[in-house]
Amino acid sequence: MKRSLNDWKTVTRGILRRTSVRLSISLLISVIVVVSILSVFSYKQSVRIVEQETGDAALQTVQRTGKHMEHILREYEAYLDMMVYDQELLNKLIVLGTPQDTTVYDRTELELAQLLRSYTYGKPLGETITIFSSDFNHVVSTFPDNLIHPAMKSGNAEKIQQMEWVRSLDFTNSTTLFLDARKEAFVSTNPSEAYFAVARKVSDPLKPSIDLGVILLEVSTSQLHAALDGSAMTGTSGYVVLSEQGKVVDSSEPVLESGSLFETSILEQLMTTMTRYGTFVSNEWMDRDHYYVFYTTNPADWYILSYYPREELLAPVRHLLWNFLWLAVLCSVAAAISVGYLMHRGIGIPLRNLHKVMREGEAGNLSVRTTDNPDNEIGDLGRAFNQMMEQISLAYHDTLTNLPNRRYLVEKIEQQIQEAQASDCSFAVLFMDLDRFKEINDTLGHHAGDQLIQKIAKRLLACMRAEDTVARIAGDEFVALLPLHGADSAEAKEVACTIMEAIRQPCLIYGQELTVTTSIGAAVYPQDAQDAEGLLQAADRAMYEAKASGKDAVVSYQAR
Repeated sequence: MKRSLNDWKTVTRGILRRTSVRLSISLLISVIVVVSILSVFSYKQSVRIVEQETGDAALQTVQRTGKHMEHILREYEAYLDMMVYDQELLNKLIVLGTPQDTTVYDRTELELAQLLRSYTYGKPLGETITIFSSDFNHVVSTFPDNLIHPAMKSGNAEKIQQMEWVRSLDFTNSTTLFLDARKEAFVSTNPSEAYFAVARKVSDPLKPSIDLGVILLEVSTSQLHAALDGSAMTGTSGYVVLSEQGKVVDSSEPVLESGSLFETSILEQLMTTMTRYGTFVSNEWMDRDHYYVFYTTNPADWYILSYYPREELLAPVRHLLWNFLWLAVLCSVAAAISVGYLMHRGIGIPLRNLHKVMREGEAGNLSVRTTDNPDNEIGDLGRAFNQMMEQISLAYHDTLTNLPNRRYLVEKIEQQIQEAQASDCSFAVLFMDLDRFKEINDTLGHHAGDQLIQKIAKRLLACMRAEDTVARIAGDEFVALLPLHGADSAEAKEVACTIMEAIRQPCLIYGQELTVTTSIGAAVYPQDAQDAEGLLQAADRAMYEAKASGKDAVVSYQAR
């Protein structure tokens, strides 16, 4: 194995030389190309590129934000559609629209209020849900009823019909209407935020010409604000949502109040545009050029308008031109620093890590692997090293339990003997054989036997101390190597008792509880044997004595 790792080190040095040269040349050429490009392009062309790229990015952002807001608005629309097609709600509205005795009418009103409450379970979409009569003479029901405006609560038809938003309702072309945002709430008395509303006409499903009422869902604009924050650009840029009539629904500008009319000159350019989304430049707002990106939502026909100052857009280009001469002077220094840094990051560190794991593998750590494997020659070398260590590991480990095998154990014992001779210490070998394993294997099959062996292996690992080693050397035979801190074997017997107790615990195999025990033979270096095979044979004989004495026991080797 040492010879193979030395060969890998030789290959590594060759790769280092070739990759370093190619990387250095590539970086130097890249710096020259970048400087040449910056020298060729003029100021106007740079401005055009920045405007185009920034405009495209802003348009994509506004489009994504607009589609997200469309999803929110359709969610409100679907929420009302669900209510309109709710047969239970329709039945109650039909009953309330038909002359009934007082008891039936009162009971139906109560049931309708409870039904509206049920729509708000979980995460409510709106501030209030209100049902008006089709002629807006009275409020049929609302939730929550403790927030309703006094003018609505009184049932005064004249006051209700004088509400500005009620007079603006026009269901001529659609059964669902989105009402513009306003500082004063539509139905509720909560004045802390601005609100918009969605109104839905309700008709008798059997007689569509008969109107049963109008459902109004009142929604805080804060829900829109959370969805629109991502559309604002950097600096003094921002966004504004406008209704079809040009009124502000929501905005990142504190001075733009909900319900107010936006800048007339900007509205004219926006509303005369025939496309659903696009860009334009104007200097008629805030006394400087702004770049505008807009998107028209559906179904509310609202405009999302994102804007940013043109001066801020071009500032990086001007700064770049002023500092171009400094850039040319610093290019050589930057190239040298970049080459050194990239050499260190791209070659030095990966090769150093690879060399480190190779040294660990050479020292006998078969579990070591490389993780920093880039897509280049160094990465190929690391992956090949991992494959080599996998093959070596397979030769030293049991495939069923992933424990060390007999070959590994013998080398480990020989290494332990050398350490014991140098430090004048001792160690113990525990030879373990499961009792009744053949009977279980023959009765339940080899698959059940394999599962049992795997569970026993995990329990053995749990019983081992940090310095101990456990290996599987045959079908149901395991060996533990235990360094001792004293001269007697009491420490080894204590570990053996812990192992026996752990193995006695039932194992669940294919839904059946199986209980096995183990017979353990113990041998101690140097008094019982002076080499690896002698220690294993001594422990094996002691194990057979344990089985002969009735099994589930630990017996120390006694020389005869």
